Amino acid sequence: MLDISKAIIKLLVDGINIFLNPKLAVNILTMATKKVGSTGRWGARYGLKIRKSVLKIEQIQRSKHKCPFCEKLTVKRLAVGIWFCKACESKFAGRAYEPGVDHAATLPMLVEESIAVEEQ
Repeated sequence: MLDISKAIIKLLVDGINIFLNPKLAVNILTMATKKVGSTGRWGARYGLKIRKSVLKIEQIQRSKHKCPFCEKLTVKRLAVGIWFCKACESKFAGRAYEPGVDHAATLPMLVEESIAVEEQ
């Protein structure tokens, strides 16, 4: 019994405790992609510079964005260049990785101006 406990202690000290405690294995796996985040799925392939630039793009496109119509942070990407706001349920075209429709905020002002011109 004493020899078994000594062997277990030696395994823990040597760093093989991953096999004994699955929670530690999860922590070690998540730490492996600390710098490159979701692009860690590619491992060492394609080079660090490319993986970091892809990481920035993925973080931008997967985050929530401000709706140009209702001004809430509820816009999500449906497909390339197609964006949807869950709050006001408006679907609109934008850029590939971010909505980028600043002109939509000026649209109501342009409509009001055109109505004022027509009334005169």
